[in-house]
Amino acid sequence: VIATYNDPNIKKTYETIESVINTFEIKEKDIENAKLSIIGRLLKPLAPSDRAIVGFRRHLYGITPELRAAFRSNILASSSSDIEESRNKIALQLRSSVRL
Repeated sequence: VIATYNDPNIKKTYETIESVINTFEIKEKDIENAKLSIIGRLLKPLAPSDRAIVGFRRHLYGITPELRAAFRSNILASSSSDIEESRNKIALQLRSSVRL
């Protein structure tokens, strides 16, 4: 997700996002590092003070252990072609959006 909030220079932000989307290169090593980072955050032990609030939020939003396991599996199974496909979808959406 790409978002900006109360941006005083929305045109420049849009142009920057468009430039990054159209020029970045996907490297397998970067994908593997991102996977490790995401999975590490998902699996890190929680402090007792955090367990209750995290448990409450998961219950509130219906995040079951099965959903969490499926998310982990999807992250681990993702490849450079998946990232490229997402990049292409974002680029297409940018091209078809309103110009500032």
